[in-house]
Amino acid sequence: MNNNLLSGMTPEFKILIVEDIISDAELIANQLRQVDMPLTSKRIDSQDDFVHALNDFNPDIIVSDSSLLQFSAKDALRILA
Repeated sequence: MNNNLLSGMTPEFKILIVEDIISDAELIANQLRQVDMPLTSKRIDSQDDFVHALNDFNPDIIVSDSSLLQFSAKDALRILA
């Protein structure tokens, strides 16, 4: 979790969005911002990018499309398990 929680600042959440349609990912991020959720988001659409993002981006929250052409939410869950 973001260290801002410990310092008393409003946390900025890192949101990993697993989505192949850019406009859908932007819609998700914009909806979260509208409820005053400070965030940084990253969109990925492949298994390789997902694994890299877990290590490099270190997300607090993952939002996933249920099925992409080559990668699914079930695949993501298997990697996390």
